[in-house]
Amino acid sequence: MENNDRTLKELATPDVVYQPWCIQYPQLEPAQTYELKSGLIHLLPKFHGLAGEDPHKHLKEFHVVCSTMRPQGILEDYIKMKAFPFSLDGAAKDWLEGLAVSSAKYYIWDDLYLWKRGSDQVICRCIPDFEISLVLHFFHATTGGGHHGSTRTTRKVLDCGFYWPTTFRDAHQFISAYEQCQRARIAMSRRHEMLQHPILFCEVFDVWGIDFMGPFPVSNGYSYILLAVDYMSRWLEAVATKTNDAKVVVNFLKSNIFYRFGVPKTLISDQGSHFCNRAMTSLLEKYGVVHRIATAYHPQTNSQAEVFNKEIKKILQKLTNPD
Repeated sequence: MENNDRTLKELATPDVVYQPWCIQYPQLEPAQTYELKSGLIHLLPKFHGLAGEDPHKHLKEFHVVCSTMRPQGILEDYIKMKAFPFSLDGAAKDWLEGLAVSSAKYYIWDDLYLWKRGSDQVICRCIPDFEISLVLHFFHATTGGGHHGSTRTTRKVLDCGFYWPTTFRDAHQFISAYEQCQRARIAMSRRHEMLQHPILFCEVFDVWGIDFMGPFPVSNGYSYILLAVDYMSRWLEAVATKTNDAKVVVNFLKSNIFYRFGVPKTLISDQGSHFCNRAMTSLLEKYGVVHRIATAYHPQTNSQAEVFNKEIKKILQKLTNPD
């Protein structure tokens, strides 16, 4: 769809076309007040999120009508939510209309959008039905999405300040039906992710696993990916390289690991000649780093790097091979 290529900022910016108001309000002095009857709400033009309608014109009149109502003990936000369900439909509309008065304090109206205040006082924008698929597509399938699972995708949605009642369920259904992810799906067993002999470490960035990926088809002169992952925090560092030799590894360790995260206690790698050589031995001995080598018969020794290898390969496959 055309909307899939639009950013969230573009999707959230409505097209404003100003038109005359449909209700004539009395011209009173600033000190004078008046109350509009609730029946006037039904005279306002209906807004359902269509591109040809002006949401600001509708909501400006809607706010004026609601702001004049003063029932005792009733919050204005609750009046707005009961009078105008924000273009929701189906289960979401039923949920909003059935909201208790005591729950209204957790919701805030601001012009076109409804916001929810969480228990941690973080305010999230409530997403209407017609935007849910666009938001999920942005956080899952775009270049920065990574085609991750439903739990991580939902966490990214919530961390970026978006909310709707069925976030987890909708993310699971969206990703389960996403064709590219299902074609590239790989069944991961417990053996793929768990160490047979766990490595004991005390501090973050104490133990790093390092590995090469590739060769891949050449892109801008690069055909390999060198990655390193911290065993405690699961922090990943990865760079594209033109070759897979010892010089590349030594420079990567110095510039990306030692200078940024400090000298580790242990480095884990396979038996490749780019990891087992005189330059690497000299570097690790100089800084007092223990070099543990995984054998071909027991790759689980460097399991964290192997797991991230598979994850990166799956992401690249989904991004570069949609068929």
